[in-house]
Amino acid sequence: MRRELLDLALPIVGEPSEVRDASWDHGESEVWRVSGPLATVAVKAHRQGRKFDQELTAYRDWLPALAAGGGGSPVSARGWAWVGAPGVRTPRLLAHRVEHPRALVLSWEEGAVLEGARPGRREELGLRERAGAFLRALHDLPHDDVDPVPLSDAYASRLDAWSRRSRGVVPEAVVANVRAAVAEALPALSKEARVRCHRDYTARNWLVAADGALVVIDLEHARPDLRVADLERLWHGEWRRDPALREAFLAGYGRELSAEEEETLRRLSALGALSTVVWAREHGDAAFEDHGWAALRRLGLA
Repeated sequence: MRRELLDLALPIVGEPSEVRDASWDHGESEVWRVSGPLATVAVKAHRQGRKFDQELTAYRDWLPALAAGGGGSPVSARGWAWVGAPGVRTPRLLAHRVEHPRALVLSWEEGAVLEGARPGRREELGLRERAGAFLRALHDLPHDDVDPVPLSDAYASRLDAWSRRSRGVVPEAVVANVRAAVAEALPALSKEARVRCHRDYTARNWLVAADGALVVIDLEHARPDLRVADLERLWHGEWRRDPALREAFLAGYGRELSAEEEETLRRLSALGALSTVVWAREHGDAAFEDHGWAALRRLGLA
């Protein structure tokens, strides 16, 4: 662990008794678990300045607003009592540094990643309902969309960028099919306003804490975006496999999806599947790449 990162944690944890690498294999960030007599924290250092800025903004500005709006309060260094909905927590920002290496110090929350966990059925559905309630609270945070780029133009630019990155990975015919599918969704986006989004909202980023709380983590992709952008991976993944999980999530969210939102999800998921394949190939994640190809085949694009 680099000395600059350890020094950032020392005032919070005291003399460290354990320093453990807890990073994902993809290498986009370093995550360290640092324990001492005063606290246990996560130190997260980002390679990309954009991801650091997004995660810092989410932890510093968005999540305290959610907690304050619902009456939540900090629980020492451990985290918030709850954020956005009863029974939901997030880590709490304890320190950060904007100089290289850019890093955040967050309260550490023990828990099992919900993706792959095997809670009882009643608990499983309850966790999805709470996940939906948290997301609705996040989406409903006041936000003035002053971005001069309409969402239709933003998604067109993303499509162009991922199409370029796909060269040599995805056959041109498949990319052409994706481009055609997404192009049909773009006109409807011009009238949409951005809301605050997590943008990687899946059970891979939800923990089940020892006390049964749902803990939402990993906000490095968080930024204002199209509302249904937060539902695309769920729509293509666990909702397809288990409709009861969708029903529970949307019960927490507080409403069903409209026919227009369903169609937008179907078309924009083509872009999500393409980006999954390309990103996974770039990072050597074969299982994630298989997931992307399966999505393209289900959409009839590959």
